[in-house]
Amino acid sequence: MDTDIRIPVTTEQKILLQEATRDEPSGMAAWARSILLSAARQQILERGSPGGGANQGSAGSKASEGLNPGSK
Repeated sequence: MDTDIRIPVTTEQKILLQEATRDEPSGMAAWARSILLSAARQQILERGSPGGGANQGSAGSKASEGLNPGSK
């Protein structure tokens, strides 16, 4: 990965995320990445963005490999 995205959260939100990913073998970043990418794809589909399909295919296939929670 060559780009970081930092997302500010409250202390309570951080605790919630840590609890949710406590047993996640790939860690919090991989867990969050899969959720964010899925939500981004869904948002693009719902908008009906003309360029969404092409962009989704190239970025989605690489970025989401092995990142589905519970897939291993």
